[in-house]
Amino acid sequence: MEKPNLINTEKYTKKIENSDLGLGNEEREFEYSQAWFRLGKAFNRITREKGKTTIDLGNFSIEEWSSDVRDDPDFGVGVKKLERLIVRDGKEEIDVLGTLSGIPSIYYDPFPLQLDGGSLLHLGGRRIIFIQGDISMPRNFVILLHEIGHFVDSSNLENVGVTSMMTEGDNSDIAEMIRKERTADAFVLKVMRPFVKDKQLKNDILTFIKDGSLATYYHDAKKRISDQKNK
Repeated sequence: MEKPNLINTEKYTKKIENSDLGLGNEEREFEYSQAWFRLGKAFNRITREKGKTTIDLGNFSIEEWSSDVRDDPDFGVGVKKLERLIVRDGKEEIDVLGTLSGIPSIYYDPFPLQLDGGSLLHLGGRRIIFIQGDISMPRNFVILLHEIGHFVDSSNLENVGVTSMMTEGDNSDIAEMIRKERTADAFVLKVMRPFVKDKQLKNDILTFIKDGSLATYYHDAKKRISDQKNK
């Protein structure tokens, strides 16, 4: 198997250090809080049939097929399993799950006891994606796509026989952490960009991605790099 061209860790680390992403910018944190709030409101024009939710966003729609999870000791009451996910407009359609080979089962809790979030994890000997929140809400839909993006990236690494796209060296683990997060975010944009025409929604998604968890990862990465230098 031919190995991929790896990313130079030293150069990538320097980009992390020089990036304006991180915590402490009050204006950006305010913009993020506003985007977080707006994306926490349910999409308008939602219709629900038995097992199917259709979200009509004017120029495009999202269709979700889900089933109730019953008699599974790993999950509590009310958890649902996502069976199918379609994003479409008049010209194009993306079968988000159908195009991905080996994708883990996806579960979500529409009424979680804690704040929204998501994970790609192993549970009871199986690999799953779990979303804390109703995926018909914009914020949770973005989180869902982000976690699917992690799966796609992980599969790509397995297919080329590597565990990291970074060259060996100081802070290679930190650089790989940031690369993984950026790659998962890129998957969100790849799916949504052809369809999202509403300027506010588009800006909110970008702000949510950049100034939310990614900013936290950058803040942590910069601190760890600095600590490494000061040893």
